[in-house]
Amino acid sequence: MELKIQTTVQRDHLYVWQNFNQTLFEKLSPPFPKAKLIQYDGNEVGCKVDIELDFLIFKNRWLSVITENGETKNGLYFRDQGEKLPFFLGKWSHKHIIEPYQNGQTIIKDEVSFEAPIPWLSFLLYPLIWGQFLWRIPIYKRTFSK
Repeated sequence: MELKIQTTVQRDHLYVWQNFNQTLFEKLSPPFPKAKLIQYDGNEVGCKVDIELDFLIFKNRWLSVITENGETKNGLYFRDQGEKLPFFLGKWSHKHIIEPYQNGQTIIKDEVSFEAPIPWLSFLLYPLIWGQFLWRIPIYKRTFSK
């Protein structure tokens, strides 16, 4: 399944790119499940992000590796791929795109592709994952306001 969300913020794309870091990552974490950051190496190829998710009655680890980082004609991006995922996910790919926009603004795009181990479970997860990314919009806007 795929989902795409974009947010326009009031800072230039280089400022946004430079501040896509551990501090922002921790701000973007929704209240549930509670996430404990174990490791955050950065956004360069080979860097790892390791999280422990606390679902109250059980905990699950989520390890992603940055597999791409680069520049396109439209902006900058990096991609994280799930290496060790919670039991309810079989595949995960998240492309973070930072594009310059008009008047010094930036468009932040989240492009996510995921699959559950059982196909019908992907349909149940879709609104939950969508909600997790909608949670980010006001945080992006607050963080990258002038």
